[in-house]
Amino acid sequence: MRSASASASVASGADLDWRTTVSQATRNGQVREVAKVLASLEPGATSASKLMLAMRFEDSIFQQASSLADYQKRITKRLKKVQKSYKPPPAPGAGDASSSSAAATAAEEAARREKELEIERNLRRQYGDDLRFIVKNAPAAVRAMADKHGKSRSDHLRQHTDNAEQWAVEIGMDDLCPHRKRRSPREAGYLDRLKQHLQQRVDNIRSHVVKLTHPDLFLEETLVKLEDELDEKALDILAVATKAIIEKHRKEGQVVPPPVGPTDAAGMRALLEKVTATIPPPRNAAAIRDANLARVEKIRAASHSLSAYLCLDAHTKAEVKKCLSTSHKIAAEEVATLLTEMAGFGEEDSRKEGEVLLEHAWNRPLEYTSEPAAGDDADPSSIEGGGEQGPVKKKARRSDSKTPPASDNVVIRSKVLLTKSRKPPSNLVLALKQKRAKMITPSSSGALCGAGTQLRIQFGTTFEMIVYFVPLLVSIRALPMKSDTSTSTAEPKQQLEGSGDVSSEFRRTIVDGGLPAWVSSTRGLVGRTSPVSVLGATGPASSLGPIVASKLDYASACATRALRRCFADVARKAYENPNASDFEVEIVESTALLRFVQLARSTYTPSFQDDDP
Repeated sequence: MRSASASASVASGADLDWRTTVSQATRNGQVREVAKVLASLEPGATSASKLMLAMRFEDSIFQQASSLADYQKRITKRLKKVQKSYKPPPAPGAGDASSSSAAATAAEEAARREKELEIERNLRRQYGDDLRFIVKNAPAAVRAMADKHGKSRSDHLRQHTDNAEQWAVEIGMDDLCPHRKRRSPREAGYLDRLKQHLQQRVDNIRSHVVKLTHPDLFLEETLVKLEDELDEKALDILAVATKAIIEKHRKEGQVVPPPVGPTDAAGMRALLEKVTATIPPPRNAAAIRDANLARVEKIRAASHSLSAYLCLDAHTKAEVKKCLSTSHKIAAEEVATLLTEMAGFGEEDSRKEGEVLLEHAWNRPLEYTSEPAAGDDADPSSIEGGGEQGPVKKKARRSDSKTPPASDNVVIRSKVLLTKSRKPPSNLVLALKQKRAKMITPSSSGALCGAGTQLRIQFGTTFEMIVYFVPLLVSIRALPMKSDTSTSTAEPKQQLEGSGDVSSEFRRTIVDGGLPAWVSSTRGLVGRTSPVSVLGATGPASSLGPIVASKLDYASACATRALRRCFADVARKAYENPNASDFEVEIVESTALLRFVQLARSTYTPSFQDDDP
């Protein structure tokens, strides 16, 4: 029993320290075997050259193994794995083939890049000018779109202009948009898809930008297309429609072009000679005035030639090609020259104390900003809203007073003030009276109480402003001279009305439906015996009247824009508040109206002072 126990102890000790039983000769034999295997894997290598590597290989396994059998097993397994995963070095000459492949790849890349550059050059030649125009005028176009149609459509236009900027960068016009980077890497066929986008969308985007920022250029391009693209049938239809419109205007007593026969090519050439006539350089003040009058005549001849050309048949149009584009180009150039020549003309006369001239109506168009007008009686704090955020919002808005108020809602009518069944507030009537603004209400009682109310403000003895509330519109019209009102019979009766006491109750309630009658822009000009001045030229109203009427329409549009912006800016919070009562809305709308009236007074009569209450 004692000898058996001793044998078990020896066996247990051997299992625990098996490395002491392995002789060095056994380990050296394993190292030689490993070196032989490693040398066989590498051509030209010997066992001696792999001996150090084999010793490290064997020692790492010897230290990791748990027994002699595990030691031998690990060596065999690791050698098989090395033999299986070993990759021989490239054969002699294989490096040259790899270099040749790399060179071929580089050549293919260079050829591909050269092809891309050639496509970009072609796209720049074809679309470069259009993209440059879009990028240059994109901010102004987006602002104009926001003013006319609101933020939603302006954002849509901005997306298209941003795409145009990226396209410009992609075809090598990086100088236009330094803040944009080219797309990298480019997948196969990218430039082909870009070319399709340019073909389908650049013309459309540019047409919108041109229409919003350069209306004269848009009209010129449209006229060129009209000359080049319409067929004979379409031209004949256009001629019939144009002649019908001109004849209608002639019967109404409006100024129309001189009659030109449908085949009168000689008459068209005579008109074109007037359009292209050369104006000699003026040498003195009298010559400058004569030159400006000659420019006005050229502009009138150009307008006549445009309408006369549209009346011609297709065959005669072919004999006077480029008539539309030539007439428009010359008219635009003469208008620009007149504006430059007459800038500041007559300012010395207009500086006289209290004098108001008719040309002030369009030379000083109303422009509204968010800054309250000077002398406004209303307290803006009642509109800004209370609470802790009130002063902060007012300060933020006043810090950028030149920027129009940002509002998605376009106010086109008064919602409560001076609408049907609403009497004007007494304090508003008193404030308007102090500003010499006359309120005319067709009906002061009944169902139509307040409907059709209008506000009239006279500026000197030359023109007056008529403000409508449903919808919000402003018309600026010339006042008849005292010598004209008693002698002129050419104007329709409704054009001379304005006091509110001429129409019958039947006409106000049934015919007009409680709405005011629109006053023509030619009121005060038709039958006028005194001369009028426009663009530095003075002449009879029969000659310059249509130009003056167009200028008054322009002034009216500017005033309407100012009135609507005033209502949108001042009354916006009340409009957006669903809990606001009609009384609260009426208060803020009254404030907006007073601010607009003060703006008009300060613009056209800066020295005006409110009357005593």
